[in-house]
Amino acid sequence: MLGLVTIGQSPRADLTLDVMPLVAAAAGDVVEHGALDHLSDAQISRLYPKEGEETLVSRLRDGSGAVLGHDQLIPYINHAIDECLSDGATRVILMCTGSFDLGRADHVVRGADELAHSWVVSQLDGARIGVVSPMVGQLAAAAERWKDLTGRTPIQAACDPYSASDEAIVAAVRRVVERGAEAVLLDCIGYRVATAKEAATLTGVPVWAAREAALVHSLARANESPPASMTLWRGRRTASR
Repeated sequence: MLGLVTIGQSPRADLTLDVMPLVAAAAGDVVEHGALDHLSDAQISRLYPKEGEETLVSRLRDGSGAVLGHDQLIPYINHAIDECLSDGATRVILMCTGSFDLGRADHVVRGADELAHSWVVSQLDGARIGVVSPMVGQLAAAAERWKDLTGRTPIQAACDPYSASDEAIVAAVRRVVERGAEAVLLDCIGYRVATAKEAATLTGVPVWAAREAALVHSLARANESPPASMTLWRGRRTASR
């Protein structure tokens, strides 16, 4: 069984609709938990980033977005991971492109940032990367990360996947392509695969959604093939159908 952990709340219908064709049903079912599943609105509001803390964004159960502080999320993420393991998950993907040191020793957790970013780098073949992040405040950290990965400063734009239209996100991709990007990553789990495909069609360059890149890379690492379908369960495991 594969566990998926979002830094927001589950169920993430926006995510799982994209995930379903990409995860190997042969490996078992998928269980989903969210770091904020057991928190009230007031508790979530208190996780707003403190001064100097890395800013992250995610989606709540009602479809709204949340702005969250990186360090404050760690105990809640670990709790969601433990819930996945209790449900029988043998490996867990943290579906966030932020980088976390969770202090875990169980070696079953992989971050979507590592999976997506390393897969994208393997596809570039020297192409100049463009990176779209949710918030302007995230651009400096993203620039540093991608310069470390590729040796070149990325061409960047910001557009929030949780509040912006597909048209606005595609326009952000157009801007980085017009400035010289030869391939583009929508660098947040919130961006949809369909939006990436639309942007690729309109710009003529490869455009990847981080959620797809993370799972494609994960499947490749596990030497699995994407299936036609899968079964997704939230909370406790139910027998496969």
